[in-house]
Amino acid sequence: MNTNKSILSLALAVLLALPLAVSARVPKRIYLEKTRVACVGNSITYGLTLADPATESYPAQLQQMLGDGYEVGNFGKSGATLLRHGHRPYTEQEEWAKAKAFKGDIAVIHLGVNDTDPRNWPFYRDEFVSDYLALIDTLRQQNPKCRVLIALLSPITHNHPRFESGTQQWHEEIQEAIKTVARVGKAQLIDFHKPLYAYPQLLPDAVHPNKEGATMLARTVCAAILGNYGGLQMPMTYSDNMVLQRDRELTIHGTANSGEKVTVSITRPDAAKGKSANGAKRKKGKQPMRVRASRAPQRPTQQDWCASAPSCRRSVCSGSSPSVCRAWL
Repeated sequence: MNTNKSILSLALAVLLALPLAVSARVPKRIYLEKTRVACVGNSITYGLTLADPATESYPAQLQQMLGDGYEVGNFGKSGATLLRHGHRPYTEQEEWAKAKAFKGDIAVIHLGVNDTDPRNWPFYRDEFVSDYLALIDTLRQQNPKCRVLIALLSPITHNHPRFESGTQQWHEEIQEAIKTVARVGKAQLIDFHKPLYAYPQLLPDAVHPNKEGATMLARTVCAAILGNYGGLQMPMTYSDNMVLQRDRELTIHGTANSGEKVTVSITRPDAAKGKSANGAKRKKGKQPMRVRASRAPQRPTQQDWCASAPSCRRSVCSGSSPSVCRAWL
């Protein structure tokens, strides 16, 4: 009898301990290593003019969008320049030291707006690309697997006091320099200019976005990180059975999620209407060629979609976003 009681007590003890053992293993899933996102930039990154930068800046909103699997760090410094000979070089600021120590798995860089200052760009413009590449190299030294995203400058609107004193032209020149940096430095180019350009009311002081503007920047970064651009999208000017002009270079623009396969096919009239056997010629007076686009979704792995045109003489797709396919007919 005592033996049976002992066995029963042991069984109860095991059953009571089992939930504790299971629950002890669960928290390990919560504390898995997060993907670190370092937001490097100036006052726009910091969130200057916002009521609460800690919650309203674009890095803070990006954290909410990405979720618990990511840790977003805000390393924005007001007034900072990309140029090392600028009036306030970012690489000499405390925020830069913190950004390096953060060792981000992803780095989002938005620098250059303050370089439009007359003290900077007119004198040191030739150093911009090399200084930017050096900054990127330093981040990759801290984390060799760091994925680097660099942003085209957000807009400076017409009511800025220096808008007509050269700032507008210098702003455009810096945009081109940033594209060069992305190409040479093998960094992913994102656009902070386009989302805000049509909405100057979101830039109350002509430079810094309000909370809504910061939301648009956060969405831009989130889409780039996750590769989710809202699926296949093409301008309204493109549609099935649209008429194209032959013997001209065609530029086909579009946007799609990363890793999504997009096919652009060129159809021709059938043989009864004058199509040759190899599809390379068309009899005079027959219908011109038409274009049709289709998609085959895949798991997102990269940023841009590319298109092929099987019946074109050749097609070339760029690596920018939105993507472009140039086809010669």
